[in-house]
Amino acid sequence: MGHSTLPSPQFSTQELLVDGAAALGIILTASQTGKFIEYIDFLSHWNNKINLTRIIDPFEIVVKHFLDSLLYLKGFAPFPGMRLLDLGSGAGFPGVPLKIAEPKLEVTLLDAREKKVLFLRLLLRRLRIKGVSCLHDRAEKLGNIPCRQGGYQVVVTRALAPLEKLITLGLPFLRPGGRLVVSKGPGVEPELDRVYKASASRGMQVAQVIRVPLPFSQLVRTLLVLTKH
Repeated sequence: MGHSTLPSPQFSTQELLVDGAAALGIILTASQTGKFIEYIDFLSHWNNKINLTRIIDPFEIVVKHFLDSLLYLKGFAPFPGMRLLDLGSGAGFPGVPLKIAEPKLEVTLLDAREKKVLFLRLLLRRLRIKGVSCLHDRAEKLGNIPCRQGGYQVVVTRALAPLEKLITLGLPFLRPGGRLVVSKGPGVEPELDRVYKASASRGMQVAQVIRVPLPFSQLVRTLLVLTKH
């Protein structure tokens, strides 16, 4: 995304966030907006200490991290107490923005890198967010622990690995009828045929393929929604 696709600098990051969320059908309160703005400051501060993100411009953080995370709400309908797992949360995306926008979610953030899990715990304390747990572990290992299996209605992840691998990683955590929601950028089509076959052989099915424009950019995300039998 080039900077030319962003609004004029006369727009504040707060206005960008509120307008972008509204374009996705999400109305943010002043309190929620405040948490997102605090998130930017805290992320920028810690990014100088540990490598959390290559995106450092506040406007780009809003678009490429916050709004990009809120796109996932197109793939499931939150309800009070819904348990959601964010696989490979990193600096908290998409799990923390989803929790801010939908406080009724019970969120677990999973990452294999200890420094990033430490950051997430400090972030949640700073933003005064409850109902979120942080786990330092590998998904391959955690998914083999019986008490962790079948515990979530939704698993979300950014497509940091091939889709077939993400199906394998996410499947053990889902309850029957649960949803795995994965966001992909351009060029997803060659993977789709393999995904249909891989999901069927693993007791899942592709329920939806949703293409969503990312506000204030020229990007279109593809959300793949798979359900567990």
